[in-house]
Amino acid sequence: MAANLGFGATVVSDATATHDRRGADGEHHPAELVHRPALASLHGEFASVRRAAEVMAGSAHLAASSRSGAPAPAFGQLPAQRALASEMVVGPRPEPM
Repeated sequence: MAANLGFGATVVSDATATHDRRGADGEHHPAELVHRPALASLHGEFASVRRAAEVMAGSAHLAASSRSGAPAPAFGQLPAQRALASEMVVGPRPEPM
């Protein structure tokens, strides 16, 4: 719901997990088959789903910019500015992949 309120939200896919589930009908659902559709349901609608390497690469770029004395990009221009796992930050909605 964060995106509906104008917040950018990022879910780091390989930093999240689930457990095997048993449906109301008793059918067993393996964790991986639950996890992927759950992420797909979030992506583009409620959050931007990214891998940790993408988030870290954006963070490294921000750190290098601050050490070089170069002006920082405007807030919200880099994914890392919106990309702490399970944390919402104020910024423009992320573009769908």
